[in-house]
Amino acid sequence: MTGQLKSRFEYKFRISESACYRIRNVIRPYCRPDPHSVNSPSGRYLVRSLYYDTPDYAAYVDKVTGVYHRDKFRVRTYSTKAEPSLKLKIERKSRIGYLIHKAVATVTLEDYETFCRTKFLGDAKGKTLNDFSYDVFRIGLHPVLLVDYMREAFFSLDGGDVRFSFDHDVNYAWSSDLFKPLEPNKNCQQNSVIFENKSSRNDIDWLSRIVRVIGLESEPTVNIPMLLNILHGIFIFKEDRLLNSKIPTI
Repeated sequence: MTGQLKSRFEYKFRISESACYRIRNVIRPYCRPDPHSVNSPSGRYLVRSLYYDTPDYAAYVDKVTGVYHRDKFRVRTYSTKAEPSLKLKIERKSRIGYLIHKAVATVTLEDYETFCRTKFLGDAKGKTLNDFSYDVFRIGLHPVLLVDYMREAFFSLDGGDVRFSFDHDVNYAWSSDLFKPLEPNKNCQQNSVIFENKSSRNDIDWLSRIVRVIGLESEPTVNIPMLLNILHGIFIFKEDRLLNSKIPTI
């Protein structure tokens, strides 16, 4: 259950399927596949995350409105089956501009299921888990959104830590269950792929040239209908805890 802290710059781009293949062809000679991609016959592997937020969706609103310094918690798995031996990741992502600080702690499925029932992580130790437990009580963090996709990932061959990923078949649903079956393509962002590059450096010349040549522009990967559903829920359900909700300007 030890924690792990990483800092890096992250840029995300929503692109078409055709642009995905074009970009992949450009970068492929300079990259090697992620080990998870190598072990998958399709070259893609499942990533599934359950995002936590406050009753007034503070983390989501901060993302949509582009708050410069913001945080979010999620629970991540690479499986759709709740197998007893499964290990889960509890992650805290803190963003300051384009710089991301990610703290990761690993828990057993049993410990996480106990936490879901009792809000107590047992003997779990470490700052990430302590902060997660604390915010569940302090600001009412609870699971709200389940997202999964098939990731195709690459590392640069130059010995650096540059990582590229293409996230296909992005799917989501309101859920508090990490293992809820998702209906294929029901909420998928049709004909689009999320292209992301990550690195501890923000001044990599060859990477900057690729972005300029292809004409990419970074943008938040936000689904506006999802935001409208959130706002609709805030206006319709006048629970006491929502009376002081942050309502973003669209």
